[in-house]
Amino acid sequence: MLPSVNGTSHQKIVEAVETTRGRLRGVSPNRDSRGQIIAGLSFGFWTELFKAQHEDLWRGALTRALPGTPQGKRKNVTIALERTRKFRNRLAHHDSLLSQDIPLQLETMLSIAEWIDPDARAWLEQKQRVTSIYAARPVVPVDTLVVSAGIAWPLYQAVSVYVCPPDRVFRPAKYLAFYADKEVKPEVAAILHHRANVEWTDAESARLQNLQGDAHKYDRKVGNAIAESRQRSWTAGRYQIFLLSSPGDARHLTLANPIPNIATGRGSAYVQRHRYTSSHSLQVSSTTAELA
Repeated sequence: MLPSVNGTSHQKIVEAVETTRGRLRGVSPNRDSRGQIIAGLSFGFWTELFKAQHEDLWRGALTRALPGTPQGKRKNVTIALERTRKFRNRLAHHDSLLSQDIPLQLETMLSIAEWIDPDARAWLEQKQRVTSIYAARPVVPVDTLVVSAGIAWPLYQAVSVYVCPPDRVFRPAKYLAFYADKEVKPEVAAILHHRANVEWTDAESARLQNLQGDAHKYDRKVGNAIAESRQRSWTAGRYQIFLLSSPGDARHLTLANPIPNIATGRGSAYVQRHRYTSSHSLQVSSTTAELA
C-alpha cells in the first residue's frame, strides 16, 4: 500500500493504477490481475515513480526492488529510466537511429536490469541481438562530434574532458572537437571513455580520486575533473563526461590551424549545441563553410 496517498504527490500514482484497472475490466471482468496491471501501465508511469517527490517511496520500498542501484541513490534510476523512455519513444515513432548511441542505450537498459537482479542482465545479454546487428550496420564516415564549448574549452585545456548535461544524446564518435571564440579549435581529441550520468559533488570527487589500482584509472580522472570544475565554480548536480586525449597522445589529432567561422549575423554560429563532421574534413578545411 502506498503511504499517505490521499491529497499528496502520490495521488497521480493511484489514479494511474485505477485508470489502468478500469480499462482492463472493460475488456474482461477478471483481467485486472497484478500482472496485467503492471503490463498495462505506461512507461511514463515508471519514470514518474522514481522522481524526487516520491523519495519516501524509494526509501521505504522501491530501493528493495532495485538493490543493485549504484550507491543506493534514486537519482541514478531516474536518469537511466528517462534516457530509456526517450529512446523507446524514438523507436515507437520510427525515428532515425543514426543520431543515437546504440551501445550506450543498450548498456543503460542492461544496467537497469542488473540493478534489479544480476541474473536478469546475464540472461538479457545472452539473448540480445542488438550488438551483432549494430556491428553489421553500414559504416558512416562522419566520425567527429563538434560541441559548442565556450565554457567547456577551458576545462578541456585543464583536465582533457568534455562535460555536459546528462540528458544530451549523442551518436557514436571517434573524436571530439571544440567550437569556441568563433572557430573550431585545432585540438581534436580522441574519445577514450564516456559516462552518461555522474554525480558532480565534492564528496563524489574525493571518493573517485581515492580509488586505487589500474581498474580505476578512469574513476580517478573523473574525480579530478569534478574537482577542477568545482574550483571553476561549476555547480553541483549530475553531468555526463567524455574523457579525452591530450596533445601528444598518438590517438590525438592536431590541426595545422584553427578553423574560423566567417559567417556573420544572428544564428550564424557553426555550432549551437553539437553537430557532426568527419576528421578528414577538419584536416582539409580552411573555414567552417567548407565543413558544412
